[in-house]
Amino acid sequence: MTQILEPVNGVELPDNPQNAAGLSAAGVFGAVLRQWETPAYKGHNHTEVWRTQIDDREQASLVHEANGSRYTDVTGNTTRHYYWVRHVNSGGQVGGFNALAGAAGQGPGAIINLADLLLESPELSEQPFSVRNIGTEAQPEYVLIFNLYSAVELNKNSLNPSICRCISEP
Repeated sequence: MTQILEPVNGVELPDNPQNAAGLSAAGVFGAVLRQWETPAYKGHNHTEVWRTQIDDREQASLVHEANGSRYTDVTGNTTRHYYWVRHVNSGGQVGGFNALAGAAGQGPGAIINLADLLLESPELSEQPFSVRNIGTEAQPEYVLIFNLYSAVELNKNSLNPSICRCISEP
């Protein structure tokens, strides 16, 4: 059942949420990078991200509420998951899911998790990479930083530059 909100005392109410669209995935280092089209309706609040290991939306669980149009699901493994997203406006109304069938995503099979890449040396400067939060604690944004001396080869076809940023530091 869809509710229609009416203005109260001249306060403008948010639009009804659009159905989410354009959900895509890229697997990297034990995580699945999810991205969808930015909603264009007035009063958007957040987007719900739902996930399950089988392609059945009824069994999916809410795993994240994103303020933007992307989310990194750190699964730590190569298990295939199915995802759905839907928008929520500032009045709490939810829109429709992006699709009936889930959008599949999984981390690449070559790397089980980030710890698999660490060298035996505990010195950070001797590691092939580090992970740094360049966001805030409330809104984390993690980036993978490769140390220049390390020879780490990525499958460049599996990374979408619009949703994954790699930074090199000496």
